[in-house]
Amino acid sequence: MRWLVVDKFSETIKRLNAQPKEVAVVGGTSRDPEVQVLLSHYPEVKIFYFGIENSTQEENFTYFDLNVSQQHHHEYDLVICSHVLEHLHNLEQCFRNLVKLLDKEKGLLWINCPARNFPHGSPEYYSAGYSKEFILKHLDRSGCTIIEAGYFGSKRYNFTTQQLHFWASENEHHHPILGYNMQPGSKFGQLNKMRKDFFWRAISLLFSKGIRTDLEYASEVYVCARYSVYAS
Repeated sequence: MRWLVVDKFSETIKRLNAQPKEVAVVGGTSRDPEVQVLLSHYPEVKIFYFGIENSTQEENFTYFDLNVSQQHHHEYDLVICSHVLEHLHNLEQCFRNLVKLLDKEKGLLWINCPARNFPHGSPEYYSAGYSKEFILKHLDRSGCTIIEAGYFGSKRYNFTTQQLHFWASENEHHHPILGYNMQPGSKFGQLNKMRKDFFWRAISLLFSKGIRTDLEYASEVYVCARYSVYAS
């Protein structure tokens, strides 16, 4: 479902005519699809990366632990925090830190995370996901006004994440068998894994792939916000 969130992100920043010049990506890397969208729209944008590790050796990287109070005096036109919240244990402090990075006059804050997921690392796992209302409450306490918020999911994607424990690509979601994504390994290993997966992927065809925007079958939640003092 992340492909739908990225499409929504792209549509939102264009609709708001964001025109960001400096962007803070918190907990992400240059490989994130949101970053690729930004660069396609705004080739001259400067992107800065914040997190607790720099595994991809980003040039503009700053150590920034969202769980503890951080001091940072530069503000950004756009702050992106994508698939990070489920790996944090101090949510109150997290939202305060995100707002510190935000330009208080015109900055936008984009957050998305699982609404429902399965246990995974990178680096710790604390939550299977959050509801939209949970995020809105925290942003309200942090001084933000919501511009847009919503969910994406489907019965089929819910089945593949909750029962099969894998994140289907867009192609796999539409065609669970024909779109099978072979994993690295020996031919024997690949075929053996495919044999084991085939039955459950066939079962997933029984579930609707129709996109849902309600919480019941949501896999992703997204929120776009602005600091409330200057909210229009």
